[in-house]
Amino acid sequence: MYIQIQQKAEHHKMNKKKVDVVIPVYHPGSEFKKLMERLERQTYEVNRIFLMHTTDGQSLESMKERYKNVTVEEITPDEFDHAATRDKGIRQSDADIVICMTQDACPDNEYLVSELVQALEEANRDVRNALSQVDADSKDHE
Repeated sequence: MYIQIQQKAEHHKMNKKKVDVVIPVYHPGSEFKKLMERLERQTYEVNRIFLMHTTDGQSLESMKERYKNVTVEEITPDEFDHAATRDKGIRQSDADIVICMTQDACPDNEYLVSELVQALEEANRDVRNALSQVDADSKDHE
């Protein structure tokens, strides 16, 4: 029994998706600190957090010291663009899943990341099943 449980746990670890988070940041306030604390408490571990910081005189260096999985990318106000800034963060990631958030969107609980990953895995399974059915139907008509 113990061996089966251990094997299932190892199988789950091998198949666990790596998740990164990208957050554009400008004039971070108290909500941003709350967001970072809540991301740290997620039951599904966040691999890396990319803070896309539009320079504003504030430093986010303390975030790199406080949270070991944080990368700060400094950009100028002229470089900021809602889509392009997020895209730049996503391109730095090697994760299976990248979650884009805003600096003032705090998770309600510690299950946000796990629930998002579960929903994506279920959607992918549904798509694979649908494609298998289409493939089987097309072979039936040959």
